[in-house]
Amino acid sequence: MKQVKLSPTKYNDMADVANPDAWAWQQSGLCRQADASLYFSDDDERGLIKEEKIKQAILICNQCSVLNECKEFALKTKQQYGIWGGLTEEQLNSERRKRGRSSKSPS
Repeated sequence: MKQVKLSPTKYNDMADVANPDAWAWQQSGLCRQADASLYFSDDDERGLIKEEKIKQAILICNQCSVLNECKEFALKTKQQYGIWGGLTEEQLNSERRKRGRSSKSPS
């Protein structure tokens, strides 16, 4: 499959997500070499164990060459669970709200 270099604004609408080339960046993600449980916590995980797993996942994300593509994908496709692009679920929700407000403000 041809590798596609994505810009942070690649996902303009959901039609982009249906394009297989739009997913090619995932092949380069460092998370593919890590335990998926670092990125997706069990519902009953709490406290220090959960915090430590989140820290480990974010450390890996911050070294990843597709960090921006991952974050933009998660924001545009409204991923609700897991660590994406070095952001927690709460941070992703906050970023979506912030972007929603700025897109509604008059120019």
